Amino acid sequence: MRQTAATATMCVTLAGLCCALAGAAEAVTLTVIDQDGHPVIKLENYRLQLTIDPTRGGAVTSYSDKLAPAELVLQKEFNGLCLDHFQEQLWPGEFLEQPYEYRIIQQTPELAEVLVWRKASGVWRGELADPKLSGVLLEKTYCLRADSPALTCTVRLTAPPDQPKVLSYWLQNVCFAGGDYDPVTDRTFRPSARGVRNTGRENNGPYGAEEWLRDFTAGWMALVDTKKRTGLALTTSYDDLRISYACGGNLTNELMFNTTYLPKGASRTYVVQLIPIVGLDQVACVGPEMVVGYHLRPDQVGGGQVELQVERSAAAVQRVRLKLTLVGATNTSRQADAGAVAFDALTDQPQSKSVSYTGAPPDPLVIRFVAEGVSADGSPFTARFEDFFPGAYKWADNIQTDMRTPVYAAERPAQKLSLSKPEKLALKLPYGDHYLYFEGLHDEDYGVAAAVHSTHWTQQSDVVYYSYGGSWFGSLSDFPYDYDKLLSYHAVILGGVSRSGLKPVGIEMLHDYLLAGGGMVVLGSHGAYGRSQLRGTTLGEALPVEMSDSVFDLEPTGGKPIALGPDTAAFLRYTTLSPAATCYFLHRARPRPGVQVLMQVGGKPFMVAGEYGPGRARIICLLGAPLGSPARGQTPFWKDPGWCLVLRNALWWAARRDEHFTE
Repeated sequence: MRQTAATATMCVTLAGLCCALAGAAEAVTLTVIDQDGHPVIKLENYRLQLTIDPTRGGAVTSYSDKLAPAELVLQKEFNGLCLDHFQEQLWPGEFLEQPYEYRIIQQTPELAEVLVWRKASGVWRGELADPKLSGVLLEKTYCLRADSPALTCTVRLTAPPDQPKVLSYWLQNVCFAGGDYDPVTDRTFRPSARGVRNTGRENNGPYGAEEWLRDFTAGWMALVDTKKRTGLALTTSYDDLRISYACGGNLTNELMFNTTYLPKGASRTYVVQLIPIVGLDQVACVGPEMVVGYHLRPDQVGGGQVELQVERSAAAVQRVRLKLTLVGATNTSRQADAGAVAFDALTDQPQSKSVSYTGAPPDPLVIRFVAEGVSADGSPFTARFEDFFPGAYKWADNIQTDMRTPVYAAERPAQKLSLSKPEKLALKLPYGDHYLYFEGLHDEDYGVAAAVHSTHWTQQSDVVYYSYGGSWFGSLSDFPYDYDKLLSYHAVILGGVSRSGLKPVGIEMLHDYLLAGGGMVVLGSHGAYGRSQLRGTTLGEALPVEMSDSVFDLEPTGGKPIALGPDTAAFLRYTTLSPAATCYFLHRARPRPGVQVLMQVGGKPFMVAGEYGPGRARIICLLGAPLGSPARGQTPFWKDPGWCLVLRNALWWAARRDEHFTE
């Protein structure tokens, strides 16, 4: 929130402004009462009435907006706001409906703060289901201010002092906009690269079910009863989110956060604000300063009108100016300026203004908004957001005639991850040969285990496997999120694992591993290269090949044999494949300038080697996939007698075991 504690005490100077902006000057109240034999905490200010129940997961078990009086929380088990869950455990997990401890942190006329907490056991359904959670302390602080309609929930996760932890937090909110449930008029609004997605219980749009939204472009979501024009919005840091989730399309609003690594005794904090909405039936933006809705009414000849509704959010705002531009979705170079409107002293009730426009491109359109304003404390703010408007586009929604590809998709902002990293990234290699292997579909045909076990004559070698296809839609079965552990491997073997499988934190850590000088061998397969969708990520750009942007990037070779390439390598000097070794499918990938093409098939690269970063990480890309059927006289390369030694030597080179290649 932009308002500081010092600002809040300036009641004489800001009394008139706060009254105008907040609509009242009531003090916030906090009361602890007995309910069914246990204490609950009731909070109230000029706008909200809510109850926190420490015995029911420390959740908000009652919530009502005085501007639209209705109980949003159904009074039954597993219903409430700010419900704690972790993606490592199946629902309902070990935190829901469990007793928390609590303490009143602060209670003044301007501010009330309540802390609830519980320590994770990692035990679920009688078993230690996930030791990565055991001993993690979850602290949840609720803050309600006298002059703001927002309830702030701050979640702090702390690892025990003697163990690092890996976890993926999940905040669930099970409530009904408007106080009752209508599967048609209750709608979830979530910003995405394809515009603000508007879903209901039917969840049967052209893209199918969109419960798990992964192309979100901002850290907010809203549930609105579009008939009563009331609802509730959530805001959090965009950089922290992994998935914006709406169960059943509109039954819940849930924030799934990125997996994070906590060193011993370290903490991670997430801040979520719950913003009441009134007077809107469509939401284009929710930010800390304002909530924006709009309606576009074209005249089908290039003109029309845009009606804007703006109301305050968590922070008080003196003024804001919204500038609109209409852009052709199929040709973004065609644009029309729709003018600007200004709003003074935003209040809890929406203000409406309209602008007229001419010369707009034909439907479908993208509506781009630029907001510039000043908060009550005098600090300026800006915001940019957009939406897709199908208008008369015959296929409706944002979709092409193939019913799969969007007509328009914006470039998503890059997420800035906040990881607990060592002060200096440096490898800490133990004795022997130790490899980390991410195995994807058909990767077992490469014979990685045999190659690894032949890397050291004393057999002091091992390979740690993490497979693809775990829970929650293609996550890895695990990942060594501990930097000390990751930096102890001599090389990483990256199989057919996708961008979504590694998740942003995994991509960041593997890139850091390369920056430290770690080695990597990248395999080809169904899920590799183009299909992995690693192109454009820091990890993808570190590889010595430029990947195709198509997920279907495998092309047949016609059964051509594998030959040495134009560049030579010491590790292939005495070990190679037989003349019958054949590759049937290659990934379409271009070697980057300055890298070595060590093997090729029909003049196209099969094995490429290069170095990366200040640590001169050694990386080998194998572009041949272990797929296809041999003709007479041919041997699939992965079954060739020499393949195990070729792969072993590639691992040696990546791990800087150059002593094996000296004459």
